Amino acid sequence: MTLIDNKQRIFEADIIRCLFILYIITVRHPIDYIARFIDKASLEDIRIYVLLNNTFVLIALGMFIFISGLLIARRYPVLRDSKERASFIKARIFRIYPLYLLALIIFTFFIVPGPFELLSFAAHIFSLNLLLSPLTGTPIFTLWFVGLIFSYYLLFPVVINSSDRLFRTVILLGFILSLLSLLHKHLGIVDERVIIYLPVFFIGIYCGRNGLMHVLRSKTVVMSSTFILIPSFYYNLIRLQDKTVLPNDSLTIFIVCNLVMISSISPVWNLARLLASALGTNRDFISKIAYYSYCMYLFHRIIFFVLLKLYYPHSAISTLLYLIIAGLPLTLILSSLIQSGYDKFLTNTIYSEASAR
Repeated sequence: MTLIDNKQRIFEADIIRCLFILYIITVRHPIDYIARFIDKASLEDIRIYVLLNNTFVLIALGMFIFISGLLIARRYPVLRDSKERASFIKARIFRIYPLYLLALIIFTFFIVPGPFELLSFAAHIFSLNLLLSPLTGTPIFTLWFVGLIFSYYLLFPVVINSSDRLFRTVILLGFILSLLSLLHKHLGIVDERVIIYLPVFFIGIYCGRNGLMHVLRSKTVVMSSTFILIPSFYYNLIRLQDKTVLPNDSLTIFIVCNLVMISSISPVWNLARLLASALGTNRDFISKIAYYSYCMYLFHRIIFFVLLKLYYPHSAISTLLYLIIAGLPLTLILSSLIQSGYDKFLTNTIYSEASAR
């Protein structure tokens, strides 16, 4: 396997992961817990906030997926045969699956309301919840994103060896999108989100494989991306606000969402560069949050659940402040302990056995 151990971290990627996990934990998800305080009149007052939130999360998740493709393509630029492809999948499973399984068990038996559904649980166990949805039920909130990433990891060995040429990358993307769309339309499987987010994953792979991060810094790319982002962002807000005003079919949603996500890559990347320059050498804390971001994503709702069992504030504002002020540091501390402990386990067992062979 051609594996490049890039000792020089891409700090822009760390900053983006850090910013967006903080956005998810402090802005995006806490609002889910104040529904009991919001009546119809209050909902109108915060409508623009909800609409902006639903568009910003598109950018946040899109950047997460772009960076995932970018980083693994830099680390695994070529997978030559079936043995190397199997080795890649094995490495990804060890990295993300056990922690995901732990979160899944907690979600299923303690947090998700309603009766236990064996078919849905089995689909989640094998991280096929997005590929088989809605046949196997609705994917669990938050954990659906891990199923999405894992689905893309399964595609990566097929994609990476063709990603050295733009034409081949585009043709392969078109073929996979067409196949997934046919499965969705005719067999009623494959969640639409698998289709919507796939292009940004391909772009991440293509940029990582061909070392094109410098292109993101180009003034022409930044300006043209911003020129596309502003109307796309506005169009998406209108689409979310009133689904009868503008076309809201699957193709329109796919195009608008991808215009927003793809055109945001360069501006967000350059914002991260500015922050990196401002931080100078003070990078350790940011890099640690970025490294713990996967655990933070998996377990923050579990921490919210426990906090609200212990105490449920009596207003929307106090609930938001409680979850942010208490939930964020607890999530960071717990995630650092879990991730560090799991890393030690891997080092002392799986990796040591592999090196001994």
